[in-house]
Amino acid sequence: MSNYQKSNHLSNEWLDFSKEKKIYDQIRLIDENGYEKIRINYNNGNPEIVANSELQNKKHRYYFKDSIKLENQEIFISKFDLNIENEDIDMLIKPMIRFSTPVFDNTGNKKGFIIVNYLAKSIMEQFDNISQNNIGKIFLLNSDSYWLIHKDTNKQWGFMFEEKKHINFKNEFSNAWEKITNNTTGQFYNEKGLFTFSTIFPLALTNPRDYILNYSKITLNEELWKVVSYIPFSEENIYFSNINIWYTIYEQFFKNYYLLSIVTILSFIICFLITSNKMSKDKISFYAAHDMMTDTFNRRAGIELLENEFDTVKKHEKPLTICFIDVNGLKIVNDNFGHEKGDELIKTVVTCIKNSVSVSDFIIRLGGDEFLIAMPNTSYSAAEKIWINISKTISEINDNDGRNYLVSISHGISEYTHNSKITLEQLINEADKKMYIEKNKIKKDFNLLR
Repeated sequence: MSNYQKSNHLSNEWLDFSKEKKIYDQIRLIDENGYEKIRINYNNGNPEIVANSELQNKKHRYYFKDSIKLENQEIFISKFDLNIENEDIDMLIKPMIRFSTPVFDNTGNKKGFIIVNYLAKSIMEQFDNISQNNIGKIFLLNSDSYWLIHKDTNKQWGFMFEEKKHINFKNEFSNAWEKITNNTTGQFYNEKGLFTFSTIFPLALTNPRDYILNYSKITLNEELWKVVSYIPFSEENIYFSNINIWYTIYEQFFKNYYLLSIVTILSFIICFLITSNKMSKDKISFYAAHDMMTDTFNRRAGIELLENEFDTVKKHEKPLTICFIDVNGLKIVNDNFGHEKGDELIKTVVTCIKNSVSVSDFIIRLGGDEFLIAMPNTSYSAAEKIWINISKTISEINDNDGRNYLVSISHGISEYTHNSKITLEQLINEADKKMYIEKNKIKKDFNLLR
C-alpha cells in the first residue's frame, strides 16, 4: 500500500472516529517538522477531511514544541485557550484543551505526534450552571490571573489578544490576587468585597491508582487554575450592612459550599477528560490499525503484524499457516440489493471466521472482499479443520436464514514450516493462487441469487 493510500485510509478512520465521539474539534497527525499530514475538522457536527492544500505548519505553536519532546506513551495536555487558524484566533471563540502523544516508525524513530483538540464547551456550561444561582460573581482564572470564565465575555481570554493583555484579575484586584496566588484555598474580605477561592491542580485531583494512567508520563502546560467567588461591597447590598456579623454567619453556615461544588465538578470533568482521552488515544490507535466495519486488521497494520509473526516463527522454527479468503458475488449482491446487503454479507463472513479461529489467530481485510487469516503455530491439517468449521457455519446460514442470496466464499491455504525456503510474499501468493483456482471452479455452476 502506498503512503498516499495509507494516509487516505487513516483519514477515513479518523473521520468516523470524529463522527462517533462528537467532542473533538480537530484530530491531527503532525510530522516532526510541524507540518500537518492529516487533519479532521469537526465542522460543527459535520466532520470533514481537510484538503492537503489547506494543511498548515504548526512548528511555531507552543503545543508543537512541547509535544515533539514527548517520548513513547507520554501525553501532553495543553493550556485552556482558544483555537488559532493561519496565525489568527478563531473568532467563533472555541475554548480548547489539546491532548497529544508521539508516533514512531518500526525502527523506533519519532515521526511526529497525534493531537486531538477537545471542545471545552462542556466545562464552560457546567461552570455557568453552578454559578447562576449564587450571590456575587464566580470566576475561573489561569495561573497568570487571566479570566477563562467571566460573566462579562469581553474580559475572557485576555492573554490571547494583544489589545486585552491588560485585562486580568491581577490588575483589577491587585491586593486580592496576591493572597489568592500565595494560598491554595481561603476566604477574606477587603475594601472591594468578599473573596472565596480554591485551587485546581488537574493532575492531583484523584488517586492515580484509580485509573489506567501513568501520571508520571503526563505533561501539563498549565499546572493550576483558580476558582474565585467575589461578592462586591456596595451601598445597595444589604448583606454588608454589618460586615463582621455577615462574614461570621457566612463562614459558619455556608462553609464555601458552592465553591467546593464547583471544584468537585471541575475536578471530575478534568479527571474524566484525562482518562477518556487516554482511552481515546487507544481508540485512535485501534481505528488506525483496524477496519471499521469488520473490526479486523486493515491491510497496513495486518501485514505489519504478519511480518512480525513470520519473523518469530522462523526464529523459533514453528509453523505458520495462512488462509486467503475471497467473498463470492459481493458485486452481484451490491448491484441487486444495495450496499447495505453487501455490507451484511461481508459482516456475516467475518463473524463465521471469528467464531471458528483461535484467540492467537488474526484476520486481515486486504480489500473490499478479500481477507487473510493468519494462524501462527498452526499446521496445514489444523487449518483445514478450521476451514471445514467455517464452511459448516456458512451452510447453516444458507439453510436457515432465508436470505435472498447465498453466502459463499473461496479459500486457499499455504503453510510455512521451519525447513521451508519461502518468503512471506511467496506464502501469500501461493494461498492467493489456490483461492482463485477454487473460485473459478465455483463460478462454473454456482447461482448466488435464490
